Parts: sequence; structure tokens; C-alpha cells
Amino acid sequence: MRGSKLVASDFGDWDKWPSMHEYLDFVFQVCEEYQRILKPNASMVLFFSYRYAGWIGYELERRGLFTFRLPIILNKTNPQISYRKNGFRPCYEMGLWLVNDGGNFNPPKTFNFLGQSKMKSVLNYRIGKEGRKQTKHPTEKPEFLIRGLIEVFTNP
Repeated sequence: MRGSKLVASDFGDWDKWPSMHEYLDFVFQVCEEYQRILKPNASMVLFFSYRYAGWIGYELERRGLFTFRLPIILNKTNPQISYRKNGFRPCYEMGLWLVNDGGNFNPPKTFNFLGQSKMKSVLNYRIGKEGRKQTKHPTEKPEFLIRGLIEVFTNP
């Protein structure tokens, strides 16, 4: 919403594809490159629409690229209000925790367990002060949440 005008979710030309088939071909080509450059059993988190995340995780395993270990949910504790009042208020983004093991379900090479209170697959944040944007990218993730994932999946 800008002033009193309802603004649709248009993320720009980079998010427009001629067909879903072409988009998914692109996703799997990129994932093949990720597999090539990541160390064996290294972890990564990729964010997708909730509509495709589970299927993409399954397909990455089926193709022998990665193991889909668990969804990582970024939960907005203060989601945008529903102006149309015709559905639920979207309040989360879904990431896929993937391990570069060819779909064999090997343990990740690096996993720093940071204590029971921090090791939850749902990460809560507030849009605004603590989640303020640093760029104009429409789907930017809060830096402090991504920093936490980096701390778990990499060595200092």
C-alpha cells in the first residue's frame, strides 16, 4: 500500500518468466552450478515460493543433486494487513536447507549447533526496525537472520 493506493506484488522483470517450465529449467541449471562449486556435503539455503518449495526439494533429490534436509521458515511477526480481507495474511518465507551430497542424505560437512533456543527451523522477525531493508531488492531477507544461518553452516 502506498498512501491509499493498493500496490500489487510486482518484483520486476527479473521475476517474470515466459512459462513455469522455463523458470524451473533455470532453477535446476543454477542448482547444477551450485552443486559443482560447493564442497561435498556443504549446506546451502535457497528461498522459493511456498507453492514450489517442496516439489523443488523432492526434484533435487530425485535428480541426484542435493538432499532436502528441512524447510527453514522466516516468520514475519507483524505481516502486512489484509486490505481485501479475502484470505490469510502471508507472514512467512520458505527456504530449503539443502546438502550437496547427491541426494544420499549424508550429514552436512559443517553444522554448528548453537544451543536449543537458537536451533529452530522457524526464525521469527519483525518487519521494520530490526528487519529494515538495506537495498531496494523487493525480496531482501533480514541480514541478522541470514548471518545466523551462515554461523550454523560455516566455520569461522
